Amino acid sequence: MNVIDLVTEEYNVDTSRVFLHGQNPSGSGALHLGAKYPDRFAALVISSGPIAYESYPFDRLKGKVAMLVLHGDQDTTNPIEASKKMAAAASAAGVDTVYATVPGGTHLEAYLTYASSIFDFLDAHKK
Repeated sequence: MNVIDLVTEEYNVDTSRVFLHGQNPSGSGALHLGAKYPDRFAALVISSGPIAYESYPFDRLKGKVAMLVLHGDQDTTNPIEASKKMAAAASAAGVDTVYATVPGGTHLEAYLTYASSIFDFLDAHKK
């Protein structure tokens, strides 16, 4: 968070448009920081990073942080159903959530091939 503060100050960042993306285990990190600092982020992008959503505090994101969950249909590392269930749980908790299956997307490349859609999602969200 200190680095975000330094970069924000040095480059005059629009703080209403700070986003966080995590892929696989860093997806868990993005979700942790999103819940801990919901006033700092406009949106989270979680790529192939499902969590044990039953105990996740989605209520901390509701009305504050949008979420894009994506998963490649060729991902053989993490089960696609886990990401779908996590996105459904976030949506059911009232979080502005979009889920996307990336056709042909592998575990490590789905977010790269989906980049233009990620940027479209982020462009549509700010605090």
